[in-house]
Amino acid sequence: MYPAGWPSEKPRQKGVDVELATDVVKMAIAGDYEVGIIASTDGDLLPAIEAVYELRATAATPRICVVQYGDLKKRLNFRDGSGRRLFAFRLTQADYEAVRDETNYFGTSLP
Repeated sequence: MYPAGWPSEKPRQKGVDVELATDVVKMAIAGDYEVGIIASTDGDLLPAIEAVYELRATAATPRICVVQYGDLKKRLNFRDGSGRRLFAFRLTQADYEAVRDETNYFGTSLP
């Protein structure tokens, strides 16, 4: 998160994972997406993934998938009640470059 005093104040990431987790669950309940793809290795997101899986058992809620980067072994690991792991899309450097967004959303040069 970039504070109002940026760039003299340093950016903070505090709360971003909580906001993402909340949105994943709220949007699943509202039926706002069919498949949620989470590009993170932050284990703090696992409770949100578990909540969406629990909702799937009782309603037509979306699927959740994760992204695994290139050859990295690290990824979010979650097994459903049947022991199945989350599907992981493998994202290569070429994939990343194809969807890279170079838009400057802050209107100033980044450090």
